[in-house]
Amino acid sequence: QLRADSWMLTARASTAGPAGGPNGRADDESGSPLASIFLLRKDFLPPKKPVVWSIAGSDSGGGAGLQADLLTFHDVGCHGCTVPTALTAQNSVGVTQVEFSSDAMIAETLSCLGADLPAAAVKTGMLGRASVMTTVAQFLEGYEGRVVCDPVMVSTSGSRLLEEDAVDAMVNRVFPHVDLLTPNLHEAEALLGRELRTPADIEAAADELLAMGPKALLIKGGHFDAEAGVAADFYRASDRHATVAGEVQQLWLSSPKVDTTHTHGTGCTLSAAICGFLARGASLLDAVTLGKAYVTRGLRASAEIGGFGAGPGPVQHAGADFDCDDFPCAAPRLEALRAGRSFPRLGAPIGALPVVPDAAWVKRLAAAGAADIQLRMKGLTSEDASSEAKAAAAACAAEGCNLWINDDWRLAAEVGAFGVHLGQEDLAEILADAEELAALRASPLRLGLSTHCHSELAVALGMQPSYVSLGPVFGTNSKTIAFDARSADMVSEWRRLVPQDTPLVAIGGITLTGDTGVEEVRRRGAEGVAVISAVTAAADPEQALRDFAEACA
Repeated sequence: QLRADSWMLTARASTAGPAGGPNGRADDESGSPLASIFLLRKDFLPPKKPVVWSIAGSDSGGGAGLQADLLTFHDVGCHGCTVPTALTAQNSVGVTQVEFSSDAMIAETLSCLGADLPAAAVKTGMLGRASVMTTVAQFLEGYEGRVVCDPVMVSTSGSRLLEEDAVDAMVNRVFPHVDLLTPNLHEAEALLGRELRTPADIEAAADELLAMGPKALLIKGGHFDAEAGVAADFYRASDRHATVAGEVQQLWLSSPKVDTTHTHGTGCTLSAAICGFLARGASLLDAVTLGKAYVTRGLRASAEIGGFGAGPGPVQHAGADFDCDDFPCAAPRLEALRAGRSFPRLGAPIGALPVVPDAAWVKRLAAAGAADIQLRMKGLTSEDASSEAKAAAAACAAEGCNLWINDDWRLAAEVGAFGVHLGQEDLAEILADAEELAALRASPLRLGLSTHCHSELAVALGMQPSYVSLGPVFGTNSKTIAFDARSADMVSEWRRLVPQDTPLVAIGGITLTGDTGVEEVRRRGAEGVAVISAVTAAADPEQALRDFAEACA
């Protein structure tokens, strides 16, 4: 029996070539063309793509502009539509001529697309003239989706792509409707009328650029040597940007600089990738993080492939199946990314990691053979927390068990714990304090870090922790969390993004068997499994612990 919502019947006329019947068809005895009739599982079909628009200029050389945007949209899982603002005659060496589209044609294209293919997100690139700024601004005034603006002013080869009188129109008419502005260093300098030479200059410039109207800003670091061998981009959001739970307002995103001259179209590609990820439902900061990973992956491919003409080749469009070499590290302060050593590696697999509320549970499970235990105390006074931690440390020392203490790294160091586990809020407080960060790095503690989304993972990787956790993988009632269940697929993704020498621990709703079981998350790449109520609420907690430990072995 076939369910119509799961299968579809497809028929296709077949041709047999010259040896067939009339007109080259293979006819059956009735004279009707034969057909290929087959069933196709609907869940094998790709999901419907969100529609995104690029309002930008055409690059006849195919490396930037609309051409780069369409390739990027396809790579990140979107259907791209275009509103051409200009035709450029260019190749890999330079631009020889520019012709702008008429204002009437641009307005009609916006109207035509809006009537049938409304955009989940819009990216603007080369707008070129003041009248175009006005036309696009009139559209944006009534548009409710996300808007990414790449303020294209000068081509890579040095040709001016924005008329002199258009800058004011762009700032006054377009910027107030923009969710994210993505200038490179030269564009930021042109908008401000001064040079930017240091990270402090960049951070100060961000406030002035945000005052021009955009809700958030990403100053691209491809032309800025924040540190030798590093490409560092600076993100800052204004108070007008409605952040998701836990999303930070400021972040430096850093990747190793790729040694290649084939960088044509990187700015277009970055803004298009961010636009595409926004259309797919990512938060703004996650979209920025993923966009940077996409460009890094493309540059790495460009270094291998090279160019196609006499000049610099384009950044490649190499897919969005990122790995740890593509993914950035991040921190609110650039100095935090320069801070030095990684935290100690774990000498043995982490396996099953029970998370318990007090020293009595630590003692009980350590005696049952737990190799690692995480102590998560809530609502205690400092004195009571210290007393519990000391008792837990003594119990673990007696049984040869590793004790991890949640949230308070100084308490963990004081009682001689094996490591500390920090959530993102606790980590943010440490990263904001240079002395506190230096003291934590100087301690002998191992460090485990919680992550729920891509931007948090970038911050975690900037710390070079002993392990990274992802959760909640499945639905859980053990803790109130602002994030939905992450899924087993996300465990697979995290395993690609986290360096192989850093264990991945899955947490949240993990059972012993079944679709949410240990075997499934281990198959997806998690080395460790953190469990709370699956052990502490079990009829026989000691046996439940042993079962989980065996499943993780």
